[in-house]
Amino acid sequence: MKGTGYYSIFSRAAVGFTFKLLLGVPYGFTTAFLLADIIHSAMAADFQQLIRQCLFLGALVLIFNAIDYFISVSMQIRTEYGKHQLKAAILKQYLAQNMKLHTELNKGEFIEHLYNDVNEVVKYFTQTLPVWIAAMVTAAAYAVYFASVNVWICCLLIVIALLHVLPPIVIKKYMLENYLDAREIEARITNHLLSGYKGFRSIQIYSAYSWFMEKYKNIHAEYNKIGKKAEKTITVEQGMSASLEYIVKFGTYGIIAFLIVKGLGDLKSGLAILTLSTGFYQAAAGIFNYLAEREVYITARARLLAIGHLTEKSQTSGKPLSGLAPFLEISNLSVGNPERAAKVNVRILEKDRILIKGSNGSGKSSLLNVLLRRNPYDSGRVIYKGRDLISIPEDEYLREISWLPQEDYIFSITPMQLYQMLYEDKPERLEEVLQICGLFGLEENLLSQRSISDLSGGERKKVYLVAAVLKSSYSFIMLDEPENSLDQQSRSVLIELIESIDRTVVIVSHGSCFQDNTNVNLEFQENHVNLYRGNGVHA
Repeated sequence: MKGTGYYSIFSRAAVGFTFKLLLGVPYGFTTAFLLADIIHSAMAADFQQLIRQCLFLGALVLIFNAIDYFISVSMQIRTEYGKHQLKAAILKQYLAQNMKLHTELNKGEFIEHLYNDVNEVVKYFTQTLPVWIAAMVTAAAYAVYFASVNVWICCLLIVIALLHVLPPIVIKKYMLENYLDAREIEARITNHLLSGYKGFRSIQIYSAYSWFMEKYKNIHAEYNKIGKKAEKTITVEQGMSASLEYIVKFGTYGIIAFLIVKGLGDLKSGLAILTLSTGFYQAAAGIFNYLAEREVYITARARLLAIGHLTEKSQTSGKPLSGLAPFLEISNLSVGNPERAAKVNVRILEKDRILIKGSNGSGKSSLLNVLLRRNPYDSGRVIYKGRDLISIPEDEYLREISWLPQEDYIFSITPMQLYQMLYEDKPERLEEVLQICGLFGLEENLLSQRSISDLSGGERKKVYLVAAVLKSSYSFIMLDEPENSLDQQSRSVLIELIESIDRTVVIVSHGSCFQDNTNVNLEFQENHVNLYRGNGVHA
């Protein structure tokens, strides 16, 4: 988790919030002693001293609250920034996964992780941990002062604090179980709704609306059951805490007054102890609350890390992406219509030129989509440069390939603006772009003044062909029906351009214009694939 960058932000936020809370220790002592002095001055009828002490106390309160507000605002800004950075890191991990692992991830759980569990992790660093540290210091400091006045008073207050916090702690442990159960059911509800969204047409066709809603009601009934338990638990906790607070508060007043009367302390110290006792009980509660709340944090953190493990799985280090033969190896890969799927088995060497032919629906597009990492595959293997295709991180693989899609993208920018964006880091490539565009008959006027959306189909095809071929760095290029919308002259330029590419080339085509320019032919039939190498020799 530290590698994502948010850890240091939360650590600094934790330090800031802890410092803010620790300021309450000297502030608590100062205000307690001042209040004791104010009461003592009032009892002695020393009004000048009383006014000075009240003014000093007022100034102290204002200064402390101003500092507290400043630290709270600055730390809250840092916390919100860290929270969004954490969510962005998780989303980045999620989107970087290869398609197969992406489909395996439970979407409902992911949504719950992204919101509830992130909030619990943030809460731990900004509330739970600082409160626990400050509570430990506060309780220790106050206990030392109580003991300095009278050891018996100190022991008595510790016993009262334990009686005060133990019942709510037991209930909070039960609330942890409710939290985990509720998150699981919320994930199931989200998954069910997502499945209904994706399968809406199927639900309509098969008249499954009643079934879908019945299942939703059943899941929601479980959720309501847990919710009612949680409400009862919270009500009991609040009732017990309120009752104990009054009992402890007035009980402490009576006990301290009794002990002072018996000579176990002076009046001024007794008043200070009464003022500090509330903070002491709150500190004790903070110490014990930490135990239950840390369990929630550990669970939330583990579930967030589970997403990272999926990414780690997709980023398994392997052999370097260079110097390996075969360049691409496909074994027993099923493509096309599941009822008449064809099995693809082929070994491609580096700088091979592969022509894929076949009728519509035979599996050509399915194979191309597998190689583009757009579709997952359940059977067979695809080995690229010695590594399983699904084990290569998405961003790393995308740098390895270039692609000309069959359908042209319609952008409202000029071709030159497109090229300037593509070659921003290598502006010298623009001269080569203009040269090749000229071979295709694309004049500089057209490139710089006309929007891509206003070009004809043939002109757009030429614009994207140049962009695909002149991509800054790639190991192999896939061209889907590159000859479409091109006249004979432009097809001749395209063939010469492909011959000049010193990389592995995969071409999908219905025609035969690339037959003489490729050395590996994959011919898709209804349920099988014929492989030819060289001059039409069946492999």
